[in-house]
Amino acid sequence: RSMQNEVEEIEELHKMKDNFYEAKKMEMKEFKEMSDKFVVKCELEVETLRNGVNELRSSFTDLKSNKRNSCNSEIAAAEARRLRLLAEKENIVNCAWHQSTCTATVYLA
Repeated sequence: RSMQNEVEEIEELHKMKDNFYEAKKMEMKEFKEMSDKFVVKCELEVETLRNGVNELRSSFTDLKSNKRNSCNSEIAAAEARRLRLLAEKENIVNCAWHQSTCTATVYLA
């Protein structure tokens, strides 16, 4: 009788062990599925962030280009104004010189 009890206990232990390993196997399978989903989610998020960074870089490059073009047009406008003012100054100097020459000629005559 005692030998049969030991056999039953051993069989019961084997069942418990099998149930334990089956439960752990299910836990590992669920964990793997969750981790696979997490990896996919992270990859998508990284791709989204990468796209966002690329858009920001593009916008920044466009802004720098626009600013440079804006500065260039402002510089060109300032240069044109400077040239106009120099031309006006030269006209004024020429007129003043011409008038003083004419006046001197009148006085000499």
